[in-house]
This record gives sequence, C-alpha cells and structure tokens, in this order.
Amino acid sequence: MQLLELPQERYNAEWVAEKRVGIVLRNFREVVSGVAAHARSSYARGIRKNVGALENRAIFEIPEILEKLLRESADAKASGSRGTALQSVR
Repeated sequence: MQLLELPQERYNAEWVAEKRVGIVLRNFREVVSGVAAHARSSYARGIRKNVGALENRAIFEIPEILEKLLRESADAKASGSRGTALQSVR
C-alpha cells in the first residue's frame, strides 16, 4: 500500500498500522468509508483492546520536558550562551 502523507508523518502511519491501534487511509477522501468499514467490525474491537494495552506516558512527560527547556534557556541567557536548549532534548 502506497501511503500519500507528509514525509514526517510516515512513521506515525507505520506505527499505527504495526500496533493495530487505528486505521491508515490513503487519503482524506477515504475517511468516511474507511471508518464506516471498520467501526462495526472485529477490527474495531481489536483496536480498542490494543489502545487499552498501551502505556502512553507522553502526557506526563511533556511538562518535564518543557520545564527542562525553559530552565536551560534561562541558564543559557544568564551565561550569554547562544546555544539552544532544544539540542538537549534530542
């Protein structure tokens, strides 16, 4: 299946398909038929089960990441450094 997405989104589509936590469609025109085809199927039950099994901690990690970025940015400003705090997250 050829996916027509933005290059930076390719991994997301692959992850969704691999983990079976949603449906991946070729384009937006397929949304209505794609959702309708899967909504009442056993695939939808599997999606709910798979999503429920995920331990998604991202929502809890975001404040820590933002706090670290702000602290490093303030430290860089105080020391006169021109580096970016974003480098430490990568």
